Amino acid sequence: MKLRRILLRLFVLVLWGSGQIHAALLVPTASIWRWRPGTNEASTPVNLWREIGFNDTEFSAGAAPFWDGDIPSSGTQITGSSSLFLRQTFLVPDVTAVGALRLGALADDGFVAWINGTEVKRVNIPGAPGAPLSTATLASIAAEPAVFTTYNLPSPAGYLVSGTNVLAVQVFQAANSKLGFECSLESLSTAPNPPTVLSVQPSPGLITHLTQVTVTFNQPVTGVAAAHLLVNGLGATSVTALDSSTYLFGFVQPPYGNVNIGWSSAHNICDQAEPANRFDATSPGGTWNYTLLDQTVPVVAAISPRPGSLVHSLGSISVLFSEPVVGVDPADLLLNNRPASSLTRVAASQYIFSFPQPATGTVEVAWVTGHGIRDDAAAPNAFAGGAWTYRLHIPVRPRSIWMAGISRTMQPC
Repeated sequence: MKLRRILLRLFVLVLWGSGQIHAALLVPTASIWRWRPGTNEASTPVNLWREIGFNDTEFSAGAAPFWDGDIPSSGTQITGSSSLFLRQTFLVPDVTAVGALRLGALADDGFVAWINGTEVKRVNIPGAPGAPLSTATLASIAAEPAVFTTYNLPSPAGYLVSGTNVLAVQVFQAANSKLGFECSLESLSTAPNPPTVLSVQPSPGLITHLTQVTVTFNQPVTGVAAAHLLVNGLGATSVTALDSSTYLFGFVQPPYGNVNIGWSSAHNICDQAEPANRFDATSPGGTWNYTLLDQTVPVVAAISPRPGSLVHSLGSISVLFSEPVVGVDPADLLLNNRPASSLTRVAASQYIFSFPQPATGTVEVAWVTGHGIRDDAAAPNAFAGGAWTYRLHIPVRPRSIWMAGISRTMQPC
């Protein structure tokens, strides 16, 4: 049924909101309210019932949600009335600690809410805030299905007091419609200190791999985007919220050496206070550094001709390393214990060694002991070397062809 679907959505939203540590729940859902049907005005004058000092002993006590039509699993049924008067008291120990109020409501079809007699929200009800209302007022038809919606209320400085306060709500039906209502009220505290970075993983220092960083702020924050985290001045490529204060940033691994982590000056990271405090990226711990060490040893990725193969000539050997290397000399590669006669650098990771043509038979190739080949890292990794062989067979011209050539040259003139 429609109201059951609505209450399920409400339950999910309440669970989601419970993780906000700066929010204090003043009026929870399923609360016990003082209520009466809107068969006639609740007080004379009509606004008196909305005030703190109003005596509501003639109101009944009932649990939310209030409904007429769909039957939920709990709450209070209302019959024979197109409107409903509700009153709920709540306690605010220190009004100066409240930065904002949020009203969550599910209404079928509309409502007007007051706190201590001041109108704070009007939904699906005709007229501007403060416009007169009566039990004959009709709401606009709410969209189906109705959903539990959160509304930011006006600044509470002008109507909230320390101690006991009252939330008054008048609920209205649309013509030929049903009535349903549930709500909650929460306060957002003021917070004098902006959020800071509490911890990061991996910890700053020497590391050998860096494609993600987990940042934990000292309080829940909002507005976090991947591009806000800068890795050597470049924005991260992804971000995942692990919870409201912990975020996992992903990025392409930067070059080896010093890696600086900072924040974009245009970030929108703020806490959940009212008014919100912007994350101070310059605070201690807000930026940090890694030294990214390359511990990958260069190896041979490909050799041409292929080691162990049968070749018919061997004037050069092409070597492709797994990464760019430096310190490569002709004397580093031996063919039958003789160094290469020349070296051609094709790319930072590819070199061609040239040799005089060796004799037919098994050809041994090896890297010289003590070569200086290494990668170009802050902490260089030396190439290990190695050896391999070829089977060299140089074709000989057939004897019949050779003799035919001689006979042609010896014919008489």
